[in-house]
Amino acid sequence: IIDPSAETFEIELLAENFEIQVRQLLASETSGIYAVHLMGELTFCFALAVRLQKAGISCLASTTQRQTVDYPDGTKTSRFGFVRFRAYPIL
Repeated sequence: IIDPSAETFEIELLAENFEIQVRQLLASETSGIYAVHLMGELTFCFALAVRLQKAGISCLASTTQRQTVDYPDGTKTSRFGFVRFRAYPIL
């Protein structure tokens, strides 16, 4: 959970820590084919994507299609269906 009141430098530190964790997880990967599914808090995702891409690690986002049902009582239900993964642009 990322504190919404966190300062930019705190997000950078968190991204640095996650980069270390990802690199440790991938250290034993021998195929050379891997990517990180990166979604969530926008500034954190950006900071981590920059770091991972510099390390040669691809980052992917998932895309969804929203299906919404509006009910007569004014309530609404939304359902999200996975569509595909999309690569982050090279930063």
